[in-house]
Amino acid sequence: MTFTQKIKNEILKAKGDKKCCRKSMLYGMLLFSSRFEDGKIQFTSENAETTERVHKLLSEFYPDCPAELYTTTTGERNEFRVRISGSENTDTIFNDLKCNDGTTYKLLLENLRCDACKAAFLKGAFLSCASAISPESGYHLEFVVSRFNLSRELLRLLKICGYNAKYTKRNSYYVLYFKDSEAIVDLIAFIGAVSCSFEMTNLIIEKEIRNNCNRVVNCEAANIKRTVSTAQKHIEAIKGLEEAGQLSFLTEELRETAALRLENDDISLGELALLHTPAVTKSCVNHRLKKICDIWEEVKNSK
Repeated sequence: MTFTQKIKNEILKAKGDKKCCRKSMLYGMLLFSSRFEDGKIQFTSENAETTERVHKLLSEFYPDCPAELYTTTTGERNEFRVRISGSENTDTIFNDLKCNDGTTYKLLLENLRCDACKAAFLKGAFLSCASAISPESGYHLEFVVSRFNLSRELLRLLKICGYNAKYTKRNSYYVLYFKDSEAIVDLIAFIGAVSCSFEMTNLIIEKEIRNNCNRVVNCEAANIKRTVSTAQKHIEAIKGLEEAGQLSFLTEELRETAALRLENDDISLGELALLHTPAVTKSCVNHRLKKICDIWEEVKNSK
């Protein structure tokens, strides 16, 4: 099951909406449906439960406007549809929703009677024209709207509700989308998919933990690589001086550091500093080893 379907199923299973909110949800579903015009209203979905909800809500609010529920099949793909035909029937719905004066594709905020109605309307809009990819793959939620004016008004409603969507055009469609994980989590919770919101939050946390672990491991690996590389330079210089018979001419402090480095070729400078008697600082060890490397360079160049 896709993440989009999980969200839609949770929205459809929610109970307890007030009558005005149920009507706002139907309004959102119809306004973004495939046809919403004089003489014909048609809602199409690949999900049977979604079209059954449209049919149920139409029967509740417009019992005298018969809605036909049917299925069409193209290849292996099923589409579930609800259709109301006839100007008399569609006019009844348009009159009730105050959109019979050329504003069929306009979002009328006056139809959203309470604060919860805005969330209910967005539930209907999501069921009709939205999708979200799995948070395991990335963060993306979008509403795909076929009409410019309606897309701008949906953008405005989302902003009223506290969600600033990005906006683009894709072919002949207008797309309102979110890529910020926090905004997506909040939005799907706002429209009633709380469990999906929690699921996404957990996946985000798990992904952040994995990324942090990878960063730590990579950092440690880089540090080890630098330590080994630096130690090899020290070892090369010390052995070179030893073979050239120059090691005994070093000061006592340099000889002590050189001997400890030969015995401990895989530890950091800080750890090496603690092995001295008495212990010295990391900076002191670094200075001594650099001095040994400089002396070796002089010896090599003098040959």
